[in-house]
Amino acid sequence: MIRKSDNISTVKLCVRQSKDVPSEQENYNPVQNSYAALWEELRDLQSTIPALNVMRRILEYYFLQLCGYEGSDLRELVLEKKENRDKFIKQVEGGQPDMTDYQLASSLLAYINNPNGISDGLNYVEDCDDVEAYKKVFRMIFEALGQSQHYNMMTNKAKS
Repeated sequence: MIRKSDNISTVKLCVRQSKDVPSEQENYNPVQNSYAALWEELRDLQSTIPALNVMRRILEYYFLQLCGYEGSDLRELVLEKKENRDKFIKQVEGGQPDMTDYQLASSLLAYINNPNGISDGLNYVEDCDDVEAYKKVFRMIFEALGQSQHYNMMTNKAKS
């Protein structure tokens, strides 16, 4: 990083501890666009409400602005298209299907382009305080829309 103060330039090496190999240092770019910053913030969030807000902003930016979907199209593709819908519903042998992931995905997608944000209380699953459950469903939405590669790139997941 280059800084200039009083007409004197200084160069600072940008290194941090590697997330993949904690015993090593890695170079990084301190300049991020707002979209990349949202993904960085999501990685560290452990509280449900802020995580939902960040996920909503990512979904809106990526799928609506960059990919050109409409909010209602996303819901239809993810939750109403049979092959995708079935991924969000776990069949329980001898019992009712587990709709938890479907309901979480429904609540995430309901917030897209919703001026009321996530505070309307209509779709929020109150008893799900597990931010990791929302993060899993968030990943599943990218997978259902054929965007696993983008999700993996933004979360720095190794190629599998």
